[in-house]
Amino acid sequence: TLNLYRSNAFFTSLAPGGSIQVDGTAQRSQMFYFGWDASGDATLFETHFGADNRFYYDISIIPVRCGASWDVCIGPSSFKLPMTVLVRPASGANLQQFPTCKTLSCGDATCPVAYKVPNDVKTMVCPKQVSMTITAC
Repeated sequence: TLNLYRSNAFFTSLAPGGSIQVDGTAQRSQMFYFGWDASGDATLFETHFGADNRFYYDISIIPVRCGASWDVCIGPSSFKLPMTVLVRPASGANLQQFPTCKTLSCGDATCPVAYKVPNDVKTMVCPKQVSMTITAC
């Protein structure tokens, strides 16, 4: 069993391969991660719901206390578990205006879709009317 944390607070426990759905219209800015403690050293799913009616999200494997770039980063990748974020638009949502509104999959520490340092721009954008299924493998 893995613990799911939301912004460094215990949220729930899930069996390996379990999933949780996040409704893009009902949540606020949050950080979710699977781990064994509340350190934040983990594969993160981060969200922000803007006043512009857009849902911003990403996967992050930035080491805790890392600087702005790999040149000053002293820690190893914070990758802990493979994670997939499956995006599903709500009925009537127009995704043509949101080319980065897509499913993300991060299978290992080389994950090309994940933030690895703070200045690594990997944020995706969807309309607020989406649902996501986050799965830890």
